[in-house]
Amino acid sequence: MSTTPLSVNIVAQDNASGLTRDVRIIMEALDSPDFELSWCSACRPGLRHQFPRQMMARLEQMVYRARHQQPRYDVNIFVEGVVPWWFPFARFNLLIPNQDWFHDYWQPYLKHFDYILCKTHLAERLFSPWGRTYYMGFTSCDRRDWQITPNYDLAFHLGSDRVRLGTNLLLKVWQQHPDFPPLTLISDNLSPKTAGAKNINIINEFVPESHLIHLQNQHGVHIYATRIEGFGHRIMEAMSASAATVTTNGPPMNELVTPERGLLIPYSTTKPQNWGTRYHVNAKGLTKTLETLWGSTTQTRRAWGEQGRAYYEDRRRGFQQRLLTILKNL
Repeated sequence: MSTTPLSVNIVAQDNASGLTRDVRIIMEALDSPDFELSWCSACRPGLRHQFPRQMMARLEQMVYRARHQQPRYDVNIFVEGVVPWWFPFARFNLLIPNQDWFHDYWQPYLKHFDYILCKTHLAERLFSPWGRTYYMGFTSCDRRDWQITPNYDLAFHLGSDRVRLGTNLLLKVWQQHPDFPPLTLISDNLSPKTAGAKNINIINEFVPESHLIHLQNQHGVHIYATRIEGFGHRIMEAMSASAATVTTNGPPMNELVTPERGLLIPYSTTKPQNWGTRYHVNAKGLTKTLETLWGSTTQTRRAWGEQGRAYYEDRRRGFQQRLLTILKNL
């Protein structure tokens, strides 16, 4: 690579959630003297209320080009959203899409990207007819605390403010099975009056990061009856913590979790969501999978967790290597 750092500008909204996590992972992978990184975090996709912002961006780019006779950046990396007026700011434009949030009105812009970098093979299949795709893979934050030994007789679920993770369904099924081992369920979207059970520990308040990491490592089984994912950070974080992972048998969830690393829940119905698909799990399918889970031996669940950790490490290395390769060869 040239001794001059490659200037990389990440165009992604700072939503204090998944997109923010994505950007931090990309920046960590490129944390090297070979790269000069910046993040345009106020660049929201879409056109509504953005005409003044577009005009200022275009004027800024015109002034920069006039002074330096080249775009401001070597590379723009767009994460999820397409912000067309940022195309002229870089010599190369790359897109990392999330199919579940990719809108049809962005499709005409796909031809303007030099590469579409795909987190999953599902994304590669969906976007390959529309542009030059490159399977990059992706990763999540490493949550492993090696001072903690996972207990593979304890279950864990980290909910969110959305229904996509199957939090309420998991709670309902567990309430009906007092014979199941203890479940710790975190969700600030549940009513304070939500009924628990002797084998359910409901946490419906903010959990500090240090305590969350402790819980993720303490519990050796993580369960997510997920409807849809752009990638699957909770699933990958579970495997990083050496957990046996249970999730929905639909892509991309079943790209991450295979029978060597956990169990897959059958889905009952599907619905489209933008360029992705929602896979709906019902109580019958979840119950049967959980019965299989707890019918397995502790040694089997531990082996799933160990295989999940090995997969996480391999995937993390592969993501960074492929990202560096594509940038080096632009």
